[in-house]
Amino acid sequence: MSKPITVSQLNRYVSALLAQDKHLNPVMVKSEISGFRAYPSGHYYFTLKDEKAAVSCVMFKGQTKRLRFKPENGQMVIVTARAGLYDRDGRFQLYVDDMVSDGLGDLHLAFEQLKQKLAQEGLFEQQQKKPLPVLPRVIGVATS
Repeated sequence: MSKPITVSQLNRYVSALLAQDKHLNPVMVKSEISGFRAYPSGHYYFTLKDEKAAVSCVMFKGQTKRLRFKPENGQMVIVTARAGLYDRDGRFQLYVDDMVSDGLGDLHLAFEQLKQKLAQEGLFEQQQKKPLPVLPRVIGVATS
């Protein structure tokens, strides 16, 4: 038996082992989002869970900026992540690099979320719309 080590040394060692594991870096996980929290810093913290287990996840601002949709509780997703140990707490977690919605496509989900946001602002209500003239004087064409 070797000499005793500190908790910090133990956590750093286990973290290094996880970082070297080719099966866990990267790893793709298909699961449901729970406990989703978006912080002002731009980081997302959430849990991925199934019927039998759960794992804590963090997605940093650099990665969250690339998402085409905003994750929500109960949403099924596929994440690409690195498995790691948060040294300070000795807590196993996934560091998420990418996330896609499982089921609906990312673009469709982003479209639906935008549509819902605009509806909440009242932009689809009839009183907001102007009637079209019977005989317009000018017609414009916009192209990209």
